[in-house]
Amino acid sequence: MAGPALVIVAGIATAFLAVMGDDGLVAGDYYRQGLSINRTLGREERARVLGVKAVVQLAASGDRVRVAIGGGASGTASIRLSLVHATRAGQDQSILLVAMPDGSFEGRLRLVGSGPWRAILDDERSGWRLSGEWPAGRERFELSAAS
Repeated sequence: MAGPALVIVAGIATAFLAVMGDDGLVAGDYYRQGLSINRTLGREERARVLGVKAVVQLAASGDRVRVAIGGGASGTASIRLSLVHATRAGQDQSILLVAMPDGSFEGRLRLVGSGPWRAILDDERSGWRLSGEWPAGRERFELSAAS
């Protein structure tokens, strides 16, 4: 009798957890998140229309990053580079890159660990955004609106 009784108790506990627990699949603010996604898509479309392209170069020391931007993205004093780790959210970072005399942008980087990164480059003032994958082990990669 202990076996079936244990199964009944486990079933009740599982049902309780299912009803009371948040599965995280549906966001409570799904409408606001949808609007945010639409704004992001609009910024990526603006980058495509402007023909914005970027070359991201990691310094040999590994502690600085330089970004050269081409296309219609001129006249900005700073841009933001966000690096999102594929599996470790604690390693995500956002870096403010400042304009250099040669027209590129540079900033200090704290790259911890390895693996693929998602790179997001944006200029809030001009309203454009580029995103793409930073392959593991590569010191240089390109971002464009089509990537």
